[in-house]
Amino acid sequence: MIVAVMAALIMQLFFVPPSISEVATWGEFKRSGWTNPRAFAIANTLDSGFTHFIAAPVIAAVTGAVGSVRGCYAKSKSTRVVAH
Repeated sequence: MIVAVMAALIMQLFFVPPSISEVATWGEFKRSGWTNPRAFAIANTLDSGFTHFIAAPVIAAVTGAVGSVRGCYAKSKSTRVVAH
């Protein structure tokens, strides 16, 4: 996840930045009160990227815990011996 987010940040900031005229039409730019679309695009990109850095470990931990519990439950259920 870290590599993917870093790659996306690098692409967005250096190689494929959004056009300034396009940023000026974004609803979030209009609501923000910012007057510089270029600065807003950079700040918005960084905010989104760092939000992913914070959210990703939490989501991974929850998903991993749920998968682990389900895996342990399925394993214990499949290894039960049925007495005849």
